[in-house]
Amino acid sequence: MNGKIENIRFRVGGFFGFDNFVFTVNKDGTAALSHESVAGNCTLPNDTKLSKHETKHFLKAFEQTGVFSWNRYYMPDYMVCDGTHWCVEVERKGKRKFVREGDNLYPPRWGTFCALFGIYLDEIKTAMLELKMDKSVALSYTEDISHTVQLSEMISIDFDACSVKTQRKKDKHIVFQSNAGAENESFETLNDDMMRVLTYDWRDVPSQSDTKDVPLYQLTVEKYDGTVETHEGIYDKNHVPEDWQDVMHGIRHFVPDDGSFVLLDSKSFYSVKGDADMTFYSVEVWGYGRSYYYFSHDETLKIGDRVLVPIGRDNELQYGTVENIEFFSPDDLPYPVEKTKYIERRLEPGETIPEKTVYCPAIDDEINGTNCMTIADVADRMIKPTCLPNGVEWNEEQRSRCIACKWHNDGAEYKSKRNDAATPSEKSSEQDVIDAHRFSSSNMAELSKGEKCGCFCCGKICDSKGITEYLTGDNDCDRGGTALCPYCGIDSVIGESSGYPITEEFLAAMKKKWF
Repeated sequence: MNGKIENIRFRVGGFFGFDNFVFTVNKDGTAALSHESVAGNCTLPNDTKLSKHETKHFLKAFEQTGVFSWNRYYMPDYMVCDGTHWCVEVERKGKRKFVREGDNLYPPRWGTFCALFGIYLDEIKTAMLELKMDKSVALSYTEDISHTVQLSEMISIDFDACSVKTQRKKDKHIVFQSNAGAENESFETLNDDMMRVLTYDWRDVPSQSDTKDVPLYQLTVEKYDGTVETHEGIYDKNHVPEDWQDVMHGIRHFVPDDGSFVLLDSKSFYSVKGDADMTFYSVEVWGYGRSYYYFSHDETLKIGDRVLVPIGRDNELQYGTVENIEFFSPDDLPYPVEKTKYIERRLEPGETIPEKTVYCPAIDDEINGTNCMTIADVADRMIKPTCLPNGVEWNEEQRSRCIACKWHNDGAEYKSKRNDAATPSEKSSEQDVIDAHRFSSSNMAELSKGEKCGCFCCGKICDSKGITEYLTGDNDCDRGGTALCPYCGIDSVIGESSGYPITEEFLAAMKKKWF
């Protein structure tokens, strides 16, 4: 199919010299392989005679490298000085000369191709990482009943063929397989990362069949010269070099993360406490919309437990949920030790939690902590008024009352709050003019209901029901529909729901800033 090969020329090297090879097929079916080595990487003699059988075997192996399916040229997307250049030229009977070459980037089966010419790369050819784990799975949360599930995973990397395969043996099927011939550069980086990590000290521990709830791994690496290196033990940061996660990050580039592989889960790798590590409990505090780090005197706490925690300058006790348990070395703490508070206690099973409410002057009613935080964020113009609870209208007077409330901003002085609550018509600061601009895009949901609105281009004030045109597009600005002014046609309309006053003074200030 590719025509009878008559001659092969192969050249590879760089600043320190090249290896030059010439493979010539004679008319009687024998062949001669000669080379000139300046770089000195070839293990073959300078001149080699091949019999008919040896010639046939060589040519078959040559084609099986996939050389005739290689790209015309290989080059990385970064600059390399004094790197490696290579070139392959093939003369075939009745065919045009076949030429493939590259700089510092190589095609699939490159290592096998070089081995044909006696060059054995000091790189990894294949790597296989296997994990076995006998995991106890709870059958009942009220009684101590469980059974054992045997987990088994495998990640196989063929650097020579540029392919990755993952498999779960208990399912007896391949979960994912990648033949990423176009990903040569990523495989080169992954190979370099793995070679670097293999030079570190590994805490090899032979697998123990009676170990439960502990992931045990076996890593087998084969190089092009035939040498094999094996490591095995417990799969966590205390037994495997921590830089191994750089390798796993490179593997995740090829493998879709379906959340079911322990090997691909970095949290599983770091979830074991080291001798000097400190334990931090990440607690989602109810009504605050975020998590905070705490210490605990109770080491039996687990993810999902409901707890009581101190928060704020007054250490007011609030309810929360343990979201995560993390371990950090003293040199890499997420929060200063002297500022980290302790969890008060874990809630008892079945303990009811009274809903705490506060009086909100903005809507003249009792509300819970979540709604209080939402209204406060609207008053601070961090979110749009459309995020308010159902039935809550919004205007500048309500914003003033919210900011002046003792619960807003954790009890600041009333005078300071009242000054901050001054309307833009009273105090149109530069920041107000900047912040108000974001309400001029994706505003169709608010304006289509009908409200007072104004254009900070032409200065016209009208009812938003008079707007008939909206810009829509696949971008963050116009995805929600952006109003066009019915008078000047410019996308510079804001409404009362923005929380800013629709006055001639404020619109003029915005025009000065934005036009």
